[in-house]
Amino acid sequence: MSYSKLSDELRDPEGNPYPNHYETILELTYNAVVTPWLNFQPDAQYILNPGALGTQHDALVLGVRCAMNF
Repeated sequence: MSYSKLSDELRDPEGNPYPNHYETILELTYNAVVTPWLNFQPDAQYILNPGALGTQHDALVLGVRCAMNF
């Protein structure tokens, strides 16, 4: 989990304060060892208030990492 908050002094171009000036990231990952030389690591992230300005919808990011050792 990650939480970031922008300064309370932050203003939009018209000089108004942003109502939601934070970003929260929840992440779930697991390293699956398939063989002694191969592993897969799926990753899921859910981002609340991406960009910390309240202008974007929440986001779901999915990925996978593969590592091979020679």
